[in-house]
Amino acid sequence: MQDSDDLSSLTLSMLGSKQRRKKHLRRTAHEISKEFSCPYSGCSKSFGSEGSLNLHMKIKHNGGTKTERERIAQLLVESYVLTKQLDPAILDTIDLNLPPGLLRLTAEKSEKLKPEQIQEFDETELLECLNRQLAPKFRQMIVDN
Repeated sequence: MQDSDDLSSLTLSMLGSKQRRKKHLRRTAHEISKEFSCPYSGCSKSFGSEGSLNLHMKIKHNGGTKTERERIAQLLVESYVLTKQLDPAILDTIDLNLPPGLLRLTAEKSEKLKPEQIQEFDETELLECLNRQLAPKFRQMIVDN
């Protein structure tokens, strides 16, 4: 019987400690340093964390997750730099709005590209190639709907 009394007193003491626990003080909006700016033109939003920026890009700019953006950017950059064309299979996977500068950053991080290939990489040229190849696909989607 003593064990059940000890258990009930232990449970009551644990419940009481919840009330005495210090509360976490949240920072107010003006205390947060918003160092992470949205890279999309025309969007002036800035955020206090990279996670908040990534969520904004995913929801407001159809940017997908950071992992999805990086994977697609890597496929595009390496395919284009190594072959000077875009693989149609890669184009079929694109359903995201990639932020400005991501392709250049991806080229600089790539382990498959040589330094001279990275130096010669032109993000604008790749984007123009993408637009030429994807425009018919999008036009057809509009006609079908």
